[in-house]
Amino acid sequence: MKIDFSEQIRDMKGKPLTIKDGDEDRPMTLAHAAVEGLLSAYADEGPIDGTEKFRRYKLAVKVDNAEVVELETEEVAKIKQLIAKRWAPLVVGRCFELIENGRKVDA
Repeated sequence: MKIDFSEQIRDMKGKPLTIKDGDEDRPMTLAHAAVEGLLSAYADEGPIDGTEKFRRYKLAVKVDNAEVVELETEEVAKIKQLIAKRWAPLVVGRCFELIENGRKVDA
């Protein structure tokens, strides 16, 4: 499945959410939400092995600052799982909408 990770995450009124980038604010994207989810550690997981950490890192590299990315079903599931662990309901909902119903790229 091809997904456009440059899509902006918006608040309930449709205004882009922002993140701090040094001294500046910039729009939050699906890529940012996914990378933060993939690279964060979670207490409820306990220790994870190096192989899993490396898989998450490689997936984060794949979507970081990318626009359109081709993903396997398992990769999409992992991104959704970790976005859900990392973010509050608004960001999770917007990300899931973009992943499931958003502008997927056909070609």
